[in-house]
Amino acid sequence: MKKLVLLALSVILGTAAISARQNLLVKKFDYATSAGENYAYALRNKVMEGIAERGRVKVLDVATDDGVEADNILDGHLISITYVKSSDSKGATYTAKVNYSLKVTRVSDNEVINNKTFEASSPTFMSTYRTQGDAAAAAINYAGSQMKDWVDEVFKSVGKIIEVSEVKKDEAKMVYISIGSEEGIQKGQKLDVKVEKTVAGRPISKVIGEIKVEAVEGEDVSLCKVTKNGKAIQAAMAETPDAVTVVTKVNGNILGL
Repeated sequence: MKKLVLLALSVILGTAAISARQNLLVKKFDYATSAGENYAYALRNKVMEGIAERGRVKVLDVATDDGVEADNILDGHLISITYVKSSDSKGATYTAKVNYSLKVTRVSDNEVINNKTFEASSPTFMSTYRTQGDAAAAAINYAGSQMKDWVDEVFKSVGKIIEVSEVKKDEAKMVYISIGSEEGIQKGQKLDVKVEKTVAGRPISKVIGEIKVEAVEGEDVSLCKVTKNGKAIQAAMAETPDAVTVVTKVNGNILGL
């Protein structure tokens, strides 16, 4: 028998947007002399483009938005570009590998919240690069696609289950959550379902299940399919709904798709 588990209106309003959308001021990228300023500029543009496409944070450009109050600051560094030369029946071919790092600092307390090094290679599937420039450009283009998982890792969105819309036996099958397009939530996005509790006076958070977005239905609402542990989710919503949260997770996207 289908059941509906609705939270009280006060709970919905109080937790509909646990994490507000933040902005990120992107500074000019530093670069190794051997890599060159032009490639650093191109890499920065691709990184900014990839972050913006994810929709989780608002991207600010230091060149035009330096006066805007930022929540976070992004520093980038182009570490190196290396090439491998090969050949085929038509002549020389090249592949490139771009190494770069990104550091995010939270403005409010000057804390570094993420510092990560990346490696981006020019894709070789169905592609041949006749010059080093073409190979480097392809690797930098791939770096942009790496930003989707990176944004999911660094800028997590947190919300609540506001309704269990479908139950079979004692398992939650479909739920509505309190985050949507404003948080950059997209169809196919996976989220962990957690229960917050206190043990020996200390707060802990335990993952009890997983959901996957089926449809984004507004700025602060999405319909999700329960993909793991529907029984535990249903039990938690029936017993302590206020303690149940949902948190975006890295999907492990291939080629940024």
